[in-house]
Amino acid sequence: MKHKILALCGLILMCYACSLSTATAAPQSATTDNAAITTAVKTYQSVLDAQWTNTSCTLSRCLSSSSRIVGTPAGRDTFTQVERENLKIRDELLADGTWFAVAKSDVTITQATPQPDGSAFVIATITTTLTEGGKDGKPTPGNLSDAHTITLKQVDGKYYVMADIRNDSGSTSFLSSITIKGQIVTYVFIGLVALAALLPWLAAFRGRGKHPIENKLFVSLTSTLVMTYMWWLTRNHAHVTGVNGARRVCKGSYSFMLNPRVAKILSWSNDCITHSWVAMVLITAAALALLFLELWVTRRYIAAPSVAKRVARRR
Repeated sequence: MKHKILALCGLILMCYACSLSTATAAPQSATTDNAAITTAVKTYQSVLDAQWTNTSCTLSRCLSSSSRIVGTPAGRDTFTQVERENLKIRDELLADGTWFAVAKSDVTITQATPQPDGSAFVIATITTTLTEGGKDGKPTPGNLSDAHTITLKQVDGKYYVMADIRNDSGSTSFLSSITIKGQIVTYVFIGLVALAALLPWLAAFRGRGKHPIENKLFVSLTSTLVMTYMWWLTRNHAHVTGVNGARRVCKGSYSFMLNPRVAKILSWSNDCITHSWVAMVLITAAALALLFLELWVTRRYIAAPSVAKRVARRR
């Protein structure tokens, strides 16, 4: 009986020692995983940084997407959500004449949660510094800073990014603001151009005028061309005058520079934003004045009854 009690006590002591060994080993394993996770996120982010300056990588075709990182598990999407957003921002800026010569990111891992299947969920703050290319003088960097939720998968002891989304609305709202405001301006002027082209014909369709088609065509084409020119002016680059009287281009069109966050993120002058708003107000006012002038000409010379009919009515 005594031997059985001693054996039982020994067994209990062995189990206790094993549990202590496991508890002490866990933090070492977690530390190793955190280092591997940080390396994986930084490797992934370096690919995204290169895409800011590599215009050959597009959403339709890209040979340097993050899915091509060596070892990335098969079946992963070509781009992560953040990767798609970055490329859209880059292409919007590029279409407006702005490109970046340098992009570099700082990655800070704030939380890493390993999963039972070997994957990991990571909360990270990523700040990307963008230096604009083609600027006169010394370029001033701007930056995009966001919190990210990143999903990683472990393969043969290494981690690979499988998904990446922004937790806040910083860069996403910046992109939306650029595209939405630019699209609103575009759609408004498409409507104004269409109205300028159709106004003489709409008046004639109502049967109020019997003037030759040449008159309607002349007014319609003239108004359409002038309105199209005004639309083109909204795509003109904003500019400001410096203290020395020199004219400095803002490297952004009037319709693009309506967003005050552009000045903050891309380190541009606030004067560029003010100039763009003033220019857009003047261009829009001129476009409306053109429509009223066209309407007056249409009513006076096209849609009005002919002289013979007016004389006949007075009789």
